[in-house]
Amino acid sequence: MAGGAEKAELKFCGVCGDKAFGYNFGALTCESCKAFFRRNAIKNKEFRCLFKDDCEVNTRTRRFCQRCRLQKCFSIGMKKECILSEAEKQEKRAKIEENRLKRALNPRPPGQRPDSYCSNSNGITAKAAVGSTPNTPLSSVTEDEDSSPAKVARYAEEAVSPGSEASGQDASAGPSKVPAGSRHSGCPLVKLESARPCASDSWSSDDLLESSSSDSVQLPSRRRSGEQCGSQLAHDRAIRSQFCRATYPGPQEVLTEAETNRIQELATANEVLKVPLACDPEPSLVDVINMTDHAIRRLIKMSKRITAFKSLCQEDQVALLKGGSTELMLLRSVMSYDAERDCWKGPDPRLMSIKLDILKEARGNVYEEHKRFINAFRPEWRIDENIMLLLSAITLFTPERPNLVHRDVVTFEQDTYLYLLRRYLDTIYTGCESRSVFLQLIRNLEDMRTLNENQVSILVDLNPREVEPLLIEIFDLK
Repeated sequence: MAGGAEKAELKFCGVCGDKAFGYNFGALTCESCKAFFRRNAIKNKEFRCLFKDDCEVNTRTRRFCQRCRLQKCFSIGMKKECILSEAEKQEKRAKIEENRLKRALNPRPPGQRPDSYCSNSNGITAKAAVGSTPNTPLSSVTEDEDSSPAKVARYAEEAVSPGSEASGQDASAGPSKVPAGSRHSGCPLVKLESARPCASDSWSSDDLLESSSSDSVQLPSRRRSGEQCGSQLAHDRAIRSQFCRATYPGPQEVLTEAETNRIQELATANEVLKVPLACDPEPSLVDVINMTDHAIRRLIKMSKRITAFKSLCQEDQVALLKGGSTELMLLRSVMSYDAERDCWKGPDPRLMSIKLDILKEARGNVYEEHKRFINAFRPEWRIDENIMLLLSAITLFTPERPNLVHRDVVTFEQDTYLYLLRRYLDTIYTGCESRSVFLQLIRNLEDMRTLNENQVSILVDLNPREVEPLLIEIFDLK
C-alpha cells in the first residue's frame, strides 16, 4: 500500500521530463523550468533556434535552445500572467514584514511548545527543528510559489539586517583576525536571536558553524507542498533565517574563531589552484576550452579539501561538481581578470595569459555578456580572496543541482557560507554599505546562472572528438 502511494506521488516536468514537485505558473514543472520561465517569459527578447524550431527538450538538452524550451513551456499551459508584477511583489514583501513585526511584538507564551507551527497570510509555514535535533539551528519551511533568486537578496537583507535587540548568550569564542584578503578588521561577536514564537533556544555563531561541519548533524526533513520543490531557493533560506536571526551589536565587529577557521579553510583549499599552469602563447578557442579540463581537475582537488564537502556522500559530491563546475570557473575568471590588459592571468602571468577577446570566436554575444559579468564585480571585490572564495563555496553548495540525494545537507552548508559572507562583509564595510554589497553579490550569482547556460552552449558547436573526455562527461556531450 505504501509503495503504491509513493509511486502515485511521482511527478515529472511537462517541459523537460525532470522530477517535478508541483504546479508552477499553471503547469506541472521542475524547479529549473520554473525559474527559466520566470526569467524569460516576460522579456521582449526574441530567442532564435539554430535548427528548425523543433529541438527535443529534456534534462540534458534543455539548456541549449532557449526558444524551443520557452515554446514548450507555453505549449503545456504555463502562463506569463501568473508571474507576479512589481506591485504584487511589493505587497507580498509588505505582508511578510507585517507578520515579522507581529511575531516580534507577540512573544511565545511560557506554556507553548517551541516546536509548534507558525503560519502567516503569505502561505509560509514553519516548524522549528528542536528536540530531536538540538544541534540544528534551521527550521523546516514551506514556501509559496514565488521564490525567485532575484528576491532572495531582498529577503536575506531583511532577515539578517540589524534593528532588533539580541536575546541570547554572547558567543564564547573571542575575536580573531580576518584571514589574508581582508582590508581591515573590526566587528564584535554575533548573538543569535531565537525566533518568536516558534524557534528554539538561542544559538551562538560558533554553535552554528561548528554544527554545520559535524558529521553527526541530523538535519530536519523538508515539508513539501504542491508549489515547493526539494531544492530550496535562497528565498526559502532567507525566510528561515528569521527563525535564527543574526543581530549585530555595534559597528566595530570582528569574526569569531569558528568563523575565521571556516574562511581560512577555503583559503587553504584554494592553494591547489595557485600552482602555475602553462599554455600556448596564442591559443585557439578549442585550446582554451580544453584547458578547462585542467581547471576542473583542480576544482575537484580544491573541493575535496573542504570538510563540509568531504562529509557528503559520493553521489552528492559528483552532482555538485558536475552541476557547478562551469559556474565555479566563471568565478575563477573574475578573480584572474586583468582589466588593464583585458586578459586572464594565471598564477604565473609569464606562463599563462589569455586575451578575453578569444571569446569573440564563439557564436552569439558570449564575449560581451562575459565581460559585463566580470565588470559587475568591483575591482576591490575581485582582488579580495575571501569574498570570491565565499561566493565559490555558496556556488559549490547549490541545492538546486540535479540528482542530489541529500538536498537538506547541501542547503545547510550553503546557508552557512551565506551567513559567513554577510559576517565577513560587516568587518570591512559599514552597516548600510555592507548590506548593499551583500545584495549586489547575490544578484551577481543569479546573473551567473544565465551566463552559465550561454557558456555551455559554446560546447554544442564543437566536435566531441576535439574535446577532452572529462569535459564530455561533465557536460553530457556524448
